[in-house]
Amino acid sequence: MNSKEHKREKNKKYSIKSNTESPNENQYYLNIAKKYKSSKSIITIVFVVYLLLMIVLYRDQITMENFRYLIKYLDTSSPEYTGQTRTIYYDPAAELRIDLYKGDLAIARNKSVDLYNMIGNVMVNYDINYTQPIMLTSKQNMLVYSQGDYSYTLNNSFSQLHSETLKYPISGAAISDSGVYAIVSKSVEYRSAVYIYDKNFNLISQILKDKLVMDVQINSSGNEILTIAAYNSGGEFHTEIMTASPHSETENSVDIQSSTFGIKAKYNSIGGYVVACDNQLLFYDLNHNLINTFSYKSYIPLIDYLGNDFTAIVFNENIVGNNNNIYIFNKYGELVYNDILNGQISDITGNDEYVYILFNDGIAQINISGNEVRQKKFDRAGSIRVLLKDSDKIIICYSQNAYIYVIEEFFESGGTDELYN
Repeated sequence: MNSKEHKREKNKKYSIKSNTESPNENQYYLNIAKKYKSSKSIITIVFVVYLLLMIVLYRDQITMENFRYLIKYLDTSSPEYTGQTRTIYYDPAAELRIDLYKGDLAIARNKSVDLYNMIGNVMVNYDINYTQPIMLTSKQNMLVYSQGDYSYTLNNSFSQLHSETLKYPISGAAISDSGVYAIVSKSVEYRSAVYIYDKNFNLISQILKDKLVMDVQINSSGNEILTIAAYNSGGEFHTEIMTASPHSETENSVDIQSSTFGIKAKYNSIGGYVVACDNQLLFYDLNHNLINTFSYKSYIPLIDYLGNDFTAIVFNENIVGNNNNIYIFNKYGELVYNDILNGQISDITGNDEYVYILFNDGIAQINISGNEVRQKKFDRAGSIRVLLKDSDKIIICYSQNAYIYVIEEFFESGGTDELYN
């Protein structure tokens, strides 16, 4: 074998076959794979159609606010998850309004509106320029305005939603859980004008009066509006208490009370309402019937509270000193509690079981049904606001911070106020 043949044999021995035969395809498994691929495509198409259908049907409920609340309850540092709370710090102001909005702490000052969650983080912040800010909260939105100014703002838990400037000064407002709200101002021809808006901020009706509208309220469902208007006739004050439909301006009821000056009103949780006047309380039922009255012609109330579950009013019947006579009424205008409490009262709140009376340096819890009173002295004075976070927690507010307490532990802890930081 010559050298060339030997080289060819060597190369042939170590060569790699470049082409290999494909294994035979299994028709059974091939058919299964095709079926799975088809099923996957069908499921994807059905899911996309379903998703688009849900977006169309529930587009009004798909909001950034809902996404924020979803994240809130997934956050393990949230007090709703851990049961722990913290002290909330905020900047003081000459005009400070504090309230709860959807479980968060809402603060309105002359220059800004802030919303804090229960661990002290700012959720919403925007600027305003109001002389004396007034804040109204509901399950839907929060409304901020100032008496005598021309504009108002609306926000939710995520951002400022709407702002409007009127031609004449604003003297009052109301907001309902349904989102319907009302602004009280005036017009060229009428002394008072109540402008009513739907939840999308569209003007839907207006109530015009030549009387002075002192207050306006809207029931929780947003299908009835209550106006309290005062006027003078024959040298005597009269109060017109009127209910109407916000959408049609149709009057549901009108009641004229003589020799009294209506100041403010409030719907209760069963559809009735109470009207506070300069010399009496008027209690109405769901059908607009006057069912009870309470007269206080000889005294000027130091403080009053008109709530969903009860009405409270406080007098100093001795003129001097801090001996305060408190009267508490249920939704039917029936007196359920009366006693004298000593101290400078700052605020009142409560639910259908307990009433909380906040003093400058302490608090009293009144069990309405059992007439039992528990009192608590604070380590420091200056408390200005008391709020019920829920049935288990209470918030005591000062000019620069707010403390959250577990109610039972708070009243059982003795003479000092233990914070849950």
